[in-house]
Amino acid sequence: MIYLDYAATTPVSPAAADTALRLMRKEFGNPSSLHRMGFEAGREIETARGAIAASLGAAPEEIVFTGSGTHANNLAVIGGALARKRRGNRVVVSALEHASVARAAEELSRLGFEVKRALPADIPEICTPDTVLVASMAVNNETGEFTDIAVLTAAVREKAPHALVHTDAVQAYGKVPLNVGTLGVDTLAVSAHKVSAPKGCGALYVRRGTRLQPLTFGGGQENGLHPGTQAVPLIGAFGAAVREMKPFDAGPLYQELSAGLKEMGAAVYEPPRRVPDIVTAFLPGVRAQTMVQFLSDRGIFISAGAACGRGKPSEVLMALGLPPVQLNTAVRVSFGKDTALEEVNLLLEALWEGCRTLVKA
Repeated sequence: MIYLDYAATTPVSPAAADTALRLMRKEFGNPSSLHRMGFEAGREIETARGAIAASLGAAPEEIVFTGSGTHANNLAVIGGALARKRRGNRVVVSALEHASVARAAEELSRLGFEVKRALPADIPEICTPDTVLVASMAVNNETGEFTDIAVLTAAVREKAPHALVHTDAVQAYGKVPLNVGTLGVDTLAVSAHKVSAPKGCGALYVRRGTRLQPLTFGGGQENGLHPGTQAVPLIGAFGAAVREMKPFDAGPLYQELSAGLKEMGAAVYEPPRRVPDIVTAFLPGVRAQTMVQFLSDRGIFISAGAACGRGKPSEVLMALGLPPVQLNTAVRVSFGKDTALEEVNLLLEALWEGCRTLVKA
């Protein structure tokens, strides 16, 4: 098996898996219970909260656990705008956002907010004093394009001083340095399953003093922002994965794959600022879904765009102005810390074979 779809999800690390199993089988108390097992479960949550806070340069009390990165983005975007609706009515969202932000913005439009979309570089120009929320992701999940959030935030503050600034850092987490103080954002979302922890857990940084309107209601857990009994095994595993999280250099992998793709006549999307962990290419004369299945049958796993898109035309690539003929041939290859150069070369061999076979067919 050659797995090259790390932007979709990552394998769970042994440390994270062991932690989750221990918390499911041995230390399974409800963290709200007022006895020793409840106390121990609560301590596991706070240990994980501290690890994630430290990785972001935040205080532990500024970290809210959620059910996923999607939950975190929804809470920040919808909850942030609703909490500020007396200050204004405009919301500005990057045109390159993940569906969890894009659909949340659509819900705000349905609720009566004026929602504007723009490429990240153009966002400050359409901000006005009545802008209550701005959202732009740090690393695009389809193209690997990197946005300098610190620069963007500073520019937004000049035009819209009362706006909540949110960044979806799900794809950036573990790939680029993230310090919330340097970034200047009010909220920031991360996800466990992108950093070798199990699916079903996310976290939202909420700067001290930032108000969000809760979207769900219950027993008041997570400062009332994401109430409900916490998923202690998943949260503990998230913390374990973060404690062993280390950056890795995907540059050589990117260079090898990019050169090989160009040699076979594929076009590689190369934004001026990017992370080397994600490569988007447009295959010559082969539909992306057809190639993904061809490779899957041979034990090689890549994506046709974002995994959550499930084969639909990419809104991100359309927003970048790429022609429809390219949209249908776009594949995404993404690397992890265990990816070997040999695997990239085996992928290239399979792509060569696929192009020859599938174009003739």
